[in-house]
Order: sequence, then C-alpha cells, then structure tokens
Amino acid sequence: MSAREWLAVASVVGCLFLGMPLIRLLARRFGASPEVARKSIHVVMGLSCAAFPWIFDRALPVWVLAAIATVPLGIIRMLPALKSGVGSALHGIERPSYGEVLFAPAVAAVFTLAAGDLYLYLIPILILTIADAAGALVGTRWGKLRYGSGDGFKTVEGSIIFGCTAFLCAFLPLLWGGRVDAMHALWIGLILALLAMMAEGFSDRGFDNLVIPVGCFFMLEKLMPLEMPSLVGRFVVLVLLLVLVLTGSRWSTLNGGALLGSVLLGYGCAVIGDWRFALPP
Repeated sequence: MSAREWLAVASVVGCLFLGMPLIRLLARRFGASPEVARKSIHVVMGLSCAAFPWIFDRALPVWVLAAIATVPLGIIRMLPALKSGVGSALHGIERPSYGEVLFAPAVAAVFTLAAGDLYLYLIPILILTIADAAGALVGTRWGKLRYGSGDGFKTVEGSIIFGCTAFLCAFLPLLWGGRVDAMHALWIGLILALLAMMAEGFSDRGFDNLVIPVGCFFMLEKLMPLEMPSLVGRFVVLVLLLVLVLTGSRWSTLNGGALLGSVLLGYGCAVIGDWRFALPP
C-alpha cells in the first residue's frame, strides 16, 4: 500500500475512534437514548464509508481499514470495562447485537463486488446507513404496531419509514446521476426498497448490517439492466407475494420476521427459477 493509502486509512480510523467517545458525551449531555447513540455511530460510520469511491481506487486499503476497525470493536465488545466505557455508545442497548463487527467487512465486501461502479456501491451503503437508522429511530420513538423478529420485535412504523427512505436512497442517485431514465429509476427504487425492507424485517442481532448491503448489491446488479416490462413484472410478483403471505398470516404460527423471509424466498424462487417455483408443493 502507498503512503497516501495508509494516510487515508489512518484518517478514517481516527475519525471513527474519536467519534465514539464524542457521541457518548453528547448522548449523556442531551439525555439521548442508547438507541439514538448507537445509530449516531452507525450514521457516522456509514457516511464515512460512502466517500470511499473518492478516497480509494482499489479494494485492498478498504479491507485493511475493515480489519483495523473490526478488531478493536471486537475487543471492546469482549472486555466489560471498555464495553461500558468508550463502547457504551454501541453497546448501551439490552438486546444482543453483532452489527458493529459486521459493518466494516460488509462495506469492504460491497466495495470489492462493485469493482468501481459508483451506483452499485453507493446505493447499498446509503440504504444501510440512512434507511436503517431512520427506521430504527422512528420505530423506537413512535412505533406502536409490533411484530416478532428473531428473539425480539420490530415495528410496522419503523419498517414503513425504512422502506420509504430506502426508496429515496435508490431512486435519487439513479435519477440525478443519469444512470437510467426516471421511470427505470422509479421501478428499481420501489423493488429494491421493498426487498430491503423485508430483509431488514427478518434480520436479527445486527445481521442486517451484512444482509442489507450485500443483498442490495446483488439485487441492484440484476435490476439495472432490465427493461421496463421486466421491472414491472417483478414488482407485481413481489407485491402479490407480500399481500398473499400477510393475508394468510392469521393461520400461520410464524412471526412477522419469518413471514417476510418467506416472501423473499418465494420472490427468489419465482425470479431466479420460474413463477411456478413460488407456488406451494
């Protein structure tokens, strides 16, 4: 690695580890909840990562940065003194979460897979950063309609805000960047937002930090070359499956997260294989 790359890595790491105690102090000063503090760290990390295409021109420094960031976060997680001190902005919530140690490797994986394509990298990272934080904060503050997900629960209000924000994170870059026309950007944004919302809905213990960016990358890669009829068809299939599963949920023992996962499974079978693969045996 060049001196410039090491300097860039050191700058990003410095911002991250100076930001954690700063956010901890601000959270205490203004009486912010642990979830707000944790998501503030999430947003700072995500927006820093969103700038990577303008900082790094190859994947190696990003993987080095991921290792440098992940190892200390793992140590903070394992040592109670650090976990309750400098790491309290990340570990102030009661439920177990591995999100902080999955975040950096997921970003590095998407950067590698995107291979220099700005849209394939930036859109998944924006969805992970902004949509996930918006959904979590709205769900924590105003969420009333709960559904089970793994060992915990999520809220309908949080999922709706996540989906709306994810749509904007996909639609606006595609529209303003001119990668596709407005109608293509609209349908791609709608499909990607629904898929990301459901992936977030069934992800538990912070695994959405891995599932959302990597999943959004692969879906976006498949959606962008498609013509309008194919995009509309995929959207119709997705909505029909979602309505079908939610309508039949009253006769199911699955929780909400598992139901959303079954919709994703059905969509994958219908799109990758054939529409008949989405039907029950």
